[in-house]
Amino acid sequence: MRISFSTAGLYPIESIEALKLVSQSGFSEAELMPQCYHEITESFAIKARKNLKEMGTPLRVSSIHFPLVFFSTFYNMYPGMRKEAERLSEKVATCASIFGTEVIVVHAPDKPKPGDLSEYSETVIHNIRYLCWVCEEMGITVALENNPKTIADTPPHWREAAALIDCPNLKPMLDTTEASEAGIQPIAFVDEAPCAHYHLSDHSGVVKHLLPGEGDQDWPLFFEKNAKNGYRGIYVAEPSYRFVSGNPIENLAKVRRFFDPYLY
Repeated sequence: MRISFSTAGLYPIESIEALKLVSQSGFSEAELMPQCYHEITESFAIKARKNLKEMGTPLRVSSIHFPLVFFSTFYNMYPGMRKEAERLSEKVATCASIFGTEVIVVHAPDKPKPGDLSEYSETVIHNIRYLCWVCEEMGITVALENNPKTIADTPPHWREAAALIDCPNLKPMLDTTEASEAGIQPIAFVDEAPCAHYHLSDHSGVVKHLLPGEGDQDWPLFFEKNAKNGYRGIYVAEPSYRFVSGNPIENLAKVRRFFDPYLY
């Protein structure tokens, strides 16, 4: 069983320091959420890899979340931004190849609203396809995350979105909290759409992205189902930084212990 922690949960700690904290907490894998332009440069990836190696840590950046700070470019229908989005995809994919990353996470287009132009969806689909094309050459999977605000909010809608994008290395992934926000039990995704990647956090009422194990999710059933399905991908803990930042070392250790009963 492969377990990981997202540096998004350690914002605003600088990413290299966040990766070090993840490693020191007993994780051997991490998901990187770049937070600025520098963190999608080759020099950053080389420096981060060197720093981790010098620590004697086996930590691997096995997945990267397409940076939220660049969503205004990647999900933008202005014609001049398309080339900018393509360059961003190339940079993220190049960093991923330096790290030996297996998975890059993206979001689907937002659900259309009255008055929206068709160019929005067409542009985002092109951008996701372009990322897939670049990543396919590097053997990297692009994981399309479920989200209640997007056209990939449910398993059937995810399949429709994937068919629309139509790239062989585009695979489904589940964020457990986002499923709950859409009014769907996360286990429904496990049953209906075999996933290639997972973001794990807990949910309770209106409170989202809690530390795994501190909400209402049925984790024993979730892990049991995945074990029976033969899932061999990565489980990435992705709680909100709001629930981690007060005492990051203690909370990282708590999340690491959460996985112990389910290790196989």
